[in-house]
Parts: sequence; structure tokens; C-alpha cells
Amino acid sequence: MSSAGDLRSSSATLAPPAPEVFETVSPSRERGPYIPHIVAWNLTKRCNLACAHCYISAGSWHAADDELSTDQCLRILDEILDVNPNPMLILTGGEPLLRDDLEVIAERASAGGATVVVGTNGTRLTDERIDSLLAAGVKGVAVSIDSLRPEYHDRFRHGGGALKDTMAAVERCSAHGLDFVIQTTVTTGNRHEIADLARWSAEAGAVSFNVYFVVPTGRAEHMQGMSPEENDEVLRELVELEGTYRGRMMVRSKCQPQIMRHVLQGDPESPMLNYQTRCPCGVHYVRITPEGKVTPCPYMPVVAGDLLTQSFQEIWESSPVLADLRSGELGGRCGRCSQ
Repeated sequence: MSSAGDLRSSSATLAPPAPEVFETVSPSRERGPYIPHIVAWNLTKRCNLACAHCYISAGSWHAADDELSTDQCLRILDEILDVNPNPMLILTGGEPLLRDDLEVIAERASAGGATVVVGTNGTRLTDERIDSLLAAGVKGVAVSIDSLRPEYHDRFRHGGGALKDTMAAVERCSAHGLDFVIQTTVTTGNRHEIADLARWSAEAGAVSFNVYFVVPTGRAEHMQGMSPEENDEVLRELVELEGTYRGRMMVRSKCQPQIMRHVLQGDPESPMLNYQTRCPCGVHYVRITPEGKVTPCPYMPVVAGDLLTQSFQEIWESSPVLADLRSGELGGRCGRCSQ
């Protein structure tokens, strides 16, 4: 059974990473200031759903032939653990439960020292699969629920009955002692449900309620997001909800550092002030695609290296793309700003 403490650490990485995560030092070898504390691994583009906002444009039409083999995954995993023996490893997709070797990869990672969590739509989390994940050392799962209304969730996720199946899976996770995080992507269509979703998540026993905002990449490239005013309203509400559920369930936003302005204005005692606001992508976080490409994060498709021809260490330590991100120099409008 995974402990709540394990997944509280995990859920913080699915939201802004906590500073103490960055203080871990490997006993194996001396390293520089940049350590891959978090590795998100899209193991597949295959998925039984076809969510409207999917950054990887996953779906049932993708072929397994385009994915890394089990042996390739295990080789890459060993290379990751050589650079950092204790990373947070997020195994996701697509739908990672469609890979028969998911537990093989998870068990190797967990045995090697990684904290392993799985990002899933939840519809395939049967009792047997939950037991299998627990046996492989998985500490928790992040499950997506965007609305308590089937007509919204099922349409957004492009799957009839998806909400019912995912809610049932959440109950099974609770029954089996597998910690879980509830992930919600907020849009104009569901933003007024955030409080209800947070309450449902807390009552279900979630460790964290994480709210994502639409990023125009993948299938969401042309999706219209919320207005700045709507965005701010949601952030203010999340600050209030964090206070409401403090000590019971974490409430976090994703890729919204401006939430700190609302925290400072509305709740100067909030533990959220202990979180670093700089984007960790390419600095303490990278993503691996199903084909073995390394990118700074799932929302930034620029390729930093190819694990079919390079080692993880070579990419992490020598990639010009990652070096640029670590330099801290800003371009465009940000670079021209005098403030």
C-alpha cells in the first residue's frame, strides 16, 4: 500500500515542484546544479479516448510499432537512474495501461530508487490492474475528471461512459489503498464546477486536486482558452480552495506561476509560498516521447535530443536546447520588458 506521504510528494511534481525536492543529492557521483528530479515519460500515443485538449494527439489509431521496445525502455531507464538515482518518474501516454510492459518498466524503476506514478484516464483501472501496479511499486495514479456531468466529461474526452468508468476506478483505487490525484483541465465550459470537483475529490479521498489550463499544442492548438479575467477568477478560487482543504487535500494549479500574486494578496500564510515559481522544464524536468525524443516538457515540442542515438546523460548535460533554458536569458517581449 502506498503512503499518503509518498503521493503528496508525487502530486507536488504534477503541480509546482517543492523546493525540498531539489535538495536531494546522489551518493553515487558528484553532479552539477541541474538534476533531472522529474521525468515525464509518454510511453505511448495509443489511447482508448481522444481528448479534445490532448497535447500528444493520442488516439486508438496509433500503432505500437512506433513506440520504444521494452528493452529500449529499460536501457533508457538505467541511464536516467545513473544521472539521478532517485527521480520522480511519471509514466503516462496516451493511455499507459495499454502497454503490457508497464509494470515491467515500473518495477525496474521502483527497484532502482525512483518514485513511480502513473498518469491515466482511469477507464482501464480494473481491480487486477491496480493490484499489479501496486506489486510493481507504483506509488499512485493521477486520474482525469473534468466534470461531474457525463455530458461534458464524456464529450470532452470523446468517450461514452468515460466519467462513470473513471469514477468507479477511483473507488477501486481507494479500496485497494492506491493513492490517487484528481486532474482537471479547466475551460470556459467547466470553470464554474471547480469547487464541486474539489469537494468531490476530497470526499473520494484524493491526495491532491490539480487544475490544468489549456495549452495550445497538439489537439488543443486551435482551442480557445479562457479570457485573462476568467483565468484570474479561477486562480483566486484555487487559492481559496487550497485554504479550505489544507491539511486534508492539496489544491494546486499547473503552469500558472501568476497564482502566487493571488496567494500573496489573499493568503500570505499559504504553504504554496514555499514553492518555487520558476518553470522547472529543462532545469529539473524533462519529457520523453514514445519514440525516444527528449523535450523540455510536454507542452514544448522542441527536441533536445534523441535517446535512440544518444544517452540520457549526454542529452541532459550537453543539449543546447536545455542549456538555453538554463541560461535565464529572455527574448521577445519578455526580453524587451523594462520591468
